[in-house]
Amino acid sequence: MGFFNRLHRDYLWRKLLPVPFLAAATVALFFLFSGPEALRSLRPVPLASLSPAKWEGTCVVYDVPYIYAQYMRELEYRGGVNTGRCVGGGYLIDLERDGTASFRLLGLYIHGDRALLEQAEELARRSRETDAPAPMRVWGTVRMMEAEERAQYNETIKRVSDAYGGSGRAEGLEDRALPLYIDAGRIDGKPAWLARGLLVLSLIPLLLAVWRVVQALRIRPLRPLQRKLEELGGGETLDALLESFYEETEPIGGVRVGRDFVLLPGYLLLRPWEIVWAYREGGLCVLRTLDGQRYELPLRSEEAQAVLDEILQLLPGTAVGYTDQLARRYQEDRASFAGWWDQCRPGCYQEVIEERKGRFF
Repeated sequence: MGFFNRLHRDYLWRKLLPVPFLAAATVALFFLFSGPEALRSLRPVPLASLSPAKWEGTCVVYDVPYIYAQYMRELEYRGGVNTGRCVGGGYLIDLERDGTASFRLLGLYIHGDRALLEQAEELARRSRETDAPAPMRVWGTVRMMEAEERAQYNETIKRVSDAYGGSGRAEGLEDRALPLYIDAGRIDGKPAWLARGLLVLSLIPLLLAVWRVVQALRIRPLRPLQRKLEELGGGETLDALLESFYEETEPIGGVRVGRDFVLLPGYLLLRPWEIVWAYREGGLCVLRTLDGQRYELPLRSEEAQAVLDEILQLLPGTAVGYTDQLARRYQEDRASFAGWWDQCRPGCYQEVIEERKGRFF
């Protein structure tokens, strides 16, 4: 079954050829869309378990024990008019209040999360009223402050230090602050829902690659061809004839027409005399067989006409073109179509595969 093996290899090649490109696209999109950060965000690391040198770029979870002040406000604008509604802001938070940490201050920035903003405002209020308020849990990526944000952060630290005066709580406050902030609920600067959505999007080429590999490993699309070859008896002679047919014919929209075989998309192999009528119907090229089968080939107009021209030239027993008379005849007296082929190739319906020296079927 050399011909079958050849088409099987061609089938594998067509299915697997895009796989390396899809895999490369997956890798590129995975890193372009912050895939590693999105994956790590599924299990944020407790901030206290890391040294300050490892904070930047890490997705962390932290129970904020104390908020000193708000150092930035992000206001809502509608139609260029400030509504006065706060939709985000930066807060000066405590790292550890037991006095053992090298640094004790950090920024916390909240974007558009109304519930979290309300919790932050509540914690800020409680922090002014009591020395040990209930903490607020946040998670997000630790990021370095930009110049403008850092200036406002440092200015707020000075105001807090002046407000507390000489109390132990504010002593050396400026020297114990890191120019970093927890970007709450965000991954690599993106909202969590967007970063995770992009992660899923980046995996689509991988799923397509896996699907193509699965398709390549399935023999089912080639089973019609396999059954037909078994029906024809197989053997070296058949293989040689099929190889010659495949080499000498050019596909037209995936259709190969020869004097001895016709190969349709989907690996459907037919003998010429099996096709008794061919015509165009809308955007389809329709082939009808003696046993009543209907094969619809969705071809472009020029391809459909080229296939019919090939059939007209190479399959002399096939009726080409649609007429109401042919349609009635096909419905009422289909067996009569066999007579045309018997006239062109006497005994073709009883032919078997055998070696023929220099003579076609």
